[in-house]
Amino acid sequence: MDEGTAGRFWPGRSALGRQLVLGGKLGGQTFQVIGVVPNPRFGSVADSTEPTVYLPYAQHYEPQRVLLLRSAGNPRRLIGDLGASIAAVEPGLQPFVVRTLADELHISLQPQRATASLVGFFASLALILAAVGIHSLVTWSVAQRTREFGVRMALGARRYDITWLVLKHAGRLLLAGLGTGVLLSLLLTRLLRHQLVGIGFADPLTYASVLTVLALVGFVAGYLPALRGSKLDPMEALRHE
Repeated sequence: MDEGTAGRFWPGRSALGRQLVLGGKLGGQTFQVIGVVPNPRFGSVADSTEPTVYLPYAQHYEPQRVLLLRSAGNPRRLIGDLGASIAAVEPGLQPFVVRTLADELHISLQPQRATASLVGFFASLALILAAVGIHSLVTWSVAQRTREFGVRMALGARRYDITWLVLKHAGRLLLAGLGTGVLLSLLLTRLLRHQLVGIGFADPLTYASVLTVLALVGFVAGYLPALRGSKLDPMEALRHE
């Protein structure tokens, strides 16, 4: 049996040597546990583990069987030899489906791949719109403060000071957006838990990577209008209405 089943029936104790009565098609037969294996995943890698018990072939016959073979080289080269070997033992018996483990994994992950592609497309679109929005808002802010910048430069402010002033304004907008986005994502990713394989819904590496990319895009979108604002001629800025 698997570890989950053993822990369910005998929590904190060893399952080896214990008796297990199985109903259903087995009609209440009693079996002895002779081994415990890690929890399997049959339908897909994202499936939750269900109680699993392995029975000897001689004690419980099933017409449908799965044969697993391990190869040292390319497993695809064994497909033809496998069919010939089975035909040599039993001419009337042919394998129904022959696939490599990589093929099974690819098929199993197709729903997750489709979801990831769709989410990735909309995420890229949202990133572009966010960059355009930050750039437009900071550009509008620079245009509104042109006279202020002229006064500051006339009083001795350097281009670096004007650039830093605009970037601080863009940074506050960016931090507010990132903070709101993190809170919303923590709430919404709970709905996508079944699509996440191997990572948690609040994976630190994923959040750090996304925040870094968003911060870089936001910085570039805010730096361009800030650079233009720092290059204003003080006399023209003072005459600006």
